[in-house]
Amino acid sequence: MNHHGDHIDRSADPLVRAVNVHKSFGSNEVLKGVDLDVYPGEAVVLLGPSGSGKTTFLRLINQMETLTGGRIWVNGELIGYEERNGRLYQRKDADIDRQRSRIGMVFQRFNLFP
Repeated sequence: MNHHGDHIDRSADPLVRAVNVHKSFGSNEVLKGVDLDVYPGEAVVLLGPSGSGKTTFLRLINQMETLTGGRIWVNGELIGYEERNGRLYQRKDADIDRQRSRIGMVFQRFNLFP
């Protein structure tokens, strides 16, 4: 249920889907196979100690970092890559800018990405 007591329709496609997301900085793997679905009307909290990868995960959704592995979709569109014949190809800068322009996040009293 959402905060209003309404049920979330999980038969709908998720607005955000992350599958087997990995991110490493050198030999330090900070995200190790993260899966997440966020459905219309759902509020999600990323909770964890400092250094656990919360901000890194958000930066991946906004394409401020590059995935080491896995895939992220926003509104059904693969983020950062195009898939053709089962292979991934990095999107052109103009496509990445277009995708970024359609993604927004709200932080209460906190400016995470100035």
